[in-house]
Amino acid sequence: MNRPSRRSFLGGSALTLAALTGTLDPDRHLRPSASAGVADLADEYDLPSALADALEAIPAESAVEMSYRLVVAEDVSAIDEAENLPHQARVAGRELGVEAADLEMVATAIAHDYRRRLTVAVGSMDREADGETIETAEGWRLADDGETTVASVEGRTAFVAGEDAEERHADARAVAGAARGEVDRLVEADDHAGAAFERLVGFSTVLFVPDAADSGFRTPAIGSLEAFAGGFEVHPANLEDRSEAEYVLFTDGSEPDEETVRSLIEEVGAGIVRETAIDRESSDGDLVHVRAVLEAPPEYDREAAPEVRVQSSLDRDEGTLAIEHVGGEAVEGEALSELELWVDGELVDAQPGDRVETFEPGDAMDVAVDPLSRVILRWFDEDGNRQYVYVNEAIDEEAFKFAYDLEEGALEVTYVGERDADPDRVELVHRGSDGVRLPDGFEGSTPITTGETATVEDVAVDDVVTVDIDVPEVPGVSERPLRRFHVTPPRLHLHRREGSVAAVYHDERDRPAAEFRTLVDGEPADVQLEDRTETLSEGDAIDLGEIPIGSTVVVEWLKPEEPVTVDEHHVTPEAFVDVEYDAESGTVRVEHRDGDVMDAENVELRIDEELAETQPSDEHDEFGPGDVVTAEATPFATVEAVWVGEEAERGLGGTTTARNAIEATYDPGTGEMELTYVGEQPADPAGLEVSIDGPSGSRTVVETGTSASGSGGSSGGTESSSGEENGDGGGESGEENGDGGSGGDANESEGDEPAEPPSFAEEYEELTEGDSIVLEAEIGDRVRVSVRHETANTVSVRSIGHFPTRPRHAFTFRRGSEGPIPGVNRSGDGAESSSDPTPDSRNPDELYAVYVGRVDRDASEFRLLVDDEPAEDQPADEHDMLEGGDAIPVGKPEVGTTLRAEWTVPDEPVGVGAETIAPEASFEVERDGDDGGLVVRHAGGHPIDAERLSVHVPGHTEGPIPWNGEGTVREGDSTTIDAEDSPGEVIVLFDEREVLDHATIE
Repeated sequence: MNRPSRRSFLGGSALTLAALTGTLDPDRHLRPSASAGVADLADEYDLPSALADALEAIPAESAVEMSYRLVVAEDVSAIDEAENLPHQARVAGRELGVEAADLEMVATAIAHDYRRRLTVAVGSMDREADGETIETAEGWRLADDGETTVASVEGRTAFVAGEDAEERHADARAVAGAARGEVDRLVEADDHAGAAFERLVGFSTVLFVPDAADSGFRTPAIGSLEAFAGGFEVHPANLEDRSEAEYVLFTDGSEPDEETVRSLIEEVGAGIVRETAIDRESSDGDLVHVRAVLEAPPEYDREAAPEVRVQSSLDRDEGTLAIEHVGGEAVEGEALSELELWVDGELVDAQPGDRVETFEPGDAMDVAVDPLSRVILRWFDEDGNRQYVYVNEAIDEEAFKFAYDLEEGALEVTYVGERDADPDRVELVHRGSDGVRLPDGFEGSTPITTGETATVEDVAVDDVVTVDIDVPEVPGVSERPLRRFHVTPPRLHLHRREGSVAAVYHDERDRPAAEFRTLVDGEPADVQLEDRTETLSEGDAIDLGEIPIGSTVVVEWLKPEEPVTVDEHHVTPEAFVDVEYDAESGTVRVEHRDGDVMDAENVELRIDEELAETQPSDEHDEFGPGDVVTAEATPFATVEAVWVGEEAERGLGGTTTARNAIEATYDPGTGEMELTYVGEQPADPAGLEVSIDGPSGSRTVVETGTSASGSGGSSGGTESSSGEENGDGGGESGEENGDGGSGGDANESEGDEPAEPPSFAEEYEELTEGDSIVLEAEIGDRVRVSVRHETANTVSVRSIGHFPTRPRHAFTFRRGSEGPIPGVNRSGDGAESSSDPTPDSRNPDELYAVYVGRVDRDASEFRLLVDDEPAEDQPADEHDMLEGGDAIPVGKPEVGTTLRAEWTVPDEPVGVGAETIAPEASFEVERDGDDGGLVVRHAGGHPIDAERLSVHVPGHTEGPIPWNGEGTVREGDSTTIDAEDSPGEVIVLFDEREVLDHATIE
């Protein structure tokens, strides 16, 4: 049965086909293009004045020698705060120095390669653009600041982004010329643009794709479209609930069916299509108008879902798929009722909750399936619109095989399944450079029997053909194809090693080396593959010699009619450059530690993507081992050393300054977390983003202290550096991570809205050491502090601290001889120090429980156990507050002793660290000449209880195999493991967890 809509949205006849008929002049979009005169677009196309003013300044593609991938118009007249602006408008406001309240409309045209874009802003703008004036003409001023060119006149300002200054200037002149009616405009020159924007008037965001085939959207609908447009109540990237949208599709005269149309609008709208009304409106049938209701797809939420590991196995003879619970928690009650089992796009009658009262390890569900089926098992929280997919099985992956003929360009798809299959369930999809098409496939078969073949014609190199199961989709669950065939050239990889460039052949099929040609900067290389070998076999590595840094090496495959590039490699330097931040001086020190010597002119030091005031070339002609550059840098800046060539760049090293300059203290009794700035340099809080996610909800504050709330996590941006287990995103240390229930919560108040987190920028104009903010956070919430940085083309969010309220891996156990843990002992800005007063004086033979959390906590919240009995020394005996690096001695436990650390705040204490003292022993492995097995022998060290020993042979054993025997295993004792083939490695384990020894088998 199909899941019903959660609530009716369109309703009645409001959007029925009858109501749609006649609402658009059928042939309006076919009228001849107007010349580039001074036509008023507001009258010509019945557009609002602000939209018309913006579109009048977008030149035709021919006027700027640029192919537009996308044109976006955003009505922002009702938005007063910058953080609520959609991305393009927010970038425009920042680049132009314009307040959100002064913007009315923003239109942006983006090139196919994303390297060029034109943005026109309309509104009350009286600020003169920054930069050097290039020219003025008829009230328009053109200025350039080195990165963007701005064209402005009263009420309208445009900026052009691109790498080439002359290109930017020409584009800006074209913008001003189009606005004056002197240059062709997109809306008048394009056959479909005017009709698209006219029809979608009233939507806050309108997206227009002038050339569907080059749009980048890869759905079957693209092959039948010339262009298309979409209008959205809510920007597709910001969809959180339900929203209406409209689409205008300009076809090539064909009539895409409803399913094909739905696939397109779902991809463009980035949501689930809940309801649609489709009308074909032009006299030739080549205009399709669609109204739809989109719903935000369920949020992926692994932490909220039951912690379950599931395996599935197919019984082809019985026609069943077994879904087995193989580990994790038992699922019952409400959580069990939220498990959904879908087969072929429908909820099955017998759901997991109907089959068992508790779904626990060892339980299995047999699901009847057809020869070609799709089975999905997911946890779905309908109220929170959250999900986690445990099983997404396409059946049967082994039912088809491929055979490709390069010379004929034909791909044979043969059914090899044992049971007859329904041809209506098979869909072949051919994706090529000219778009997406649906070959006939097996449509003439009733049914498909073993050995039947379908042939896909005109399949070229780099095309992709998939075999899809044509059944209804499960809303919000991505579905992979049953089989996929990518026509690729032979696999060969170029890389540089020890100063030379090598070509490594990875293809399974041997080929004559003469089928390949090597080029360096477009010219035949001095060394060709056939100079080194006659035949290429898998694994062959061919040395092409030393090739200068900055060159481009290309290997072509000559067998196709047109040579095909197999691999391309830009020769970049191999160098290790260390970038370290000195908090005391507020500088970064960049030192070349090892590797190639580079021309200093090609090495850039960037701070927040801008060139630093001091560059390597200011102090060096060449930049090689031992060379150092020092530059000033503010806290929370992204610093990168980059080699820059004509065709490529290569990062040499980098850091985020003051990445550990925010420390956290959490009090579970009051439910308050204090975030404190402990850096030595004053810091600008603008761009610091504080977000909370967990049982109390999701909310984020960025820059000015206003927040974006909802269940969808933090707003905007892409996190480029994070890690739930790493306190600073840098990966140096283990970190706590909150999950599970909320036992012991002190601040839950049912029905209350969660308090919005405060903002550093709201409290302080400048941060100095000791400045702090306090926020409310329930046990189970996760607090993240990030640095948000926006440019004209990108938004980056770099995490500088994850602070969970519930510890998870808070303690580790180390011998005194191992010293402090790098990255855990803190001094504010990330430099090494220790909150343990005497780390160097620890007894090297004793074991210590070391606190590794980023959140400071009351030491009395924790207890240490030795074999489940309280340890002699407890955290509270040694410390009042626990900070990262603090240590508690646990003595010299005997082999086999189990140490545990627990957080005692919840009613049921939570384990936050454990270790079993493993014995020290070595083992030898040899072949048993009689039966070919592996003999693993104790070669010296501690005697070990046989019940606690096991052996794992990766690729040959399904997990650890118990030691064969009883009692104590001593030096000379052995066990034998069956292994027919020669394994690469044998691992000996203690308690199936601690690695005692491992050996490589030749």
